[in-house]
Amino acid sequence: MTGAADTGIQFARLGFAVQVRLADNAEASSEVLVLDTNSRSLPPARASECVRRGARDIGPAARTYKKIDSTLRGNCGVEIAALMDVADRRAAIVAPAYPTNGRTTRGGVQRVHGVPVHETPMAADPTHPMPHRSIGDALRQHARRPATPFPLSVVAEGWERLAARFENVEGFVIVDAEDEGHLETIARAADAHRARCLPVGSAGLAAHLGRLWRSEGSATHRADAPCRACQRVLIVVGSQHPVSREQAAALARAGYPGVDPFAEGWGERARRALAGGVGVLAAPRAAGLTATEVAQRLAACAVTLRTEGPMDGIILTGGDTARAVLDRFGARAIDLECELEPGVPRGRVIGGGLDGTAVVTKAGGFGATATLLNALHNLRRSHD
Repeated sequence: MTGAADTGIQFARLGFAVQVRLADNAEASSEVLVLDTNSRSLPPARASECVRRGARDIGPAARTYKKIDSTLRGNCGVEIAALMDVADRRAAIVAPAYPTNGRTTRGGVQRVHGVPVHETPMAADPTHPMPHRSIGDALRQHARRPATPFPLSVVAEGWERLAARFENVEGFVIVDAEDEGHLETIARAADAHRARCLPVGSAGLAAHLGRLWRSEGSATHRADAPCRACQRVLIVVGSQHPVSREQAAALARAGYPGVDPFAEGWGERARRALAGGVGVLAAPRAAGLTATEVAQRLAACAVTLRTEGPMDGIILTGGDTARAVLDRFGARAIDLECELEPGVPRGRVIGGGLDGTAVVTKAGGFGATATLLNALHNLRRSHD
């Protein structure tokens, strides 16, 4: 879910009206519609069906982009293949690099701050492991399509030559990229073949496609719309990623300690903190608990706190946690407003118990130590 939002915000920054749809019955009312299929944890066949079902709502004239995790977790291959089938695309141009958040691709290997992803904590993620050395191996695990790597030397030839190479490709075309210039080249080349090639990547490639698509049409500028300050903010940290743990520790040092939702007396401590303006629910490092169990517990606790007192801002860290919380409240969609830091969007919840609430979402592995603290200050800027 966090990936859907951080990709959508790339278009909002360019002036497009962007909505992330969470429920099948949510009405779309935006120029850019982001469909969160919530399929990362599903068995491959069910994930494929989720994408096929969502893609049937896409009109033939729509420009289509398949967002995947920048560390290749989840059902990337089968989901790309499903969208290729429904959209009638012969090839998928796969460029998951996101340089501003340390994700790069070289030699067909995805890297996080220079380290191959299969050597990072993502490889042992208890819910979404990524043990494969190459992107091609990860994509072809459950999707039997040819995978062709395009090295940086090919990208360096420029977008027109790269586009010429895309003319007859089929299957998964995995393209190296280490900086924004590489992604711009790939975006231009892929867009030149939009009728037969499906662009695939993270928020990085999406930003460059957005610039191309904006130049071809109109967009109502709303990226700099003012955001209302919040009086009571709940922060929910569900990710166990070391980056998120550091960010939670920074909140504690600033006077906002996390409350363990499994601990006795959690409710009183959390209510007291939230009454003072800021409450933090932080997932414990406990053996025997699955990521789903933790996310559902955090979501239930968030609902309890909301029913017992007002809350006009919420910060959600970790994709599974963000989706669990929003689903528990019955949210239908998020209208995206602005980007606080790379990969950290702010928006407003549509529908359910959080209707109208300001929301910030962040992937577990994104950001610096002060990112959550900065997000909090943004939400409460006239109250701190």
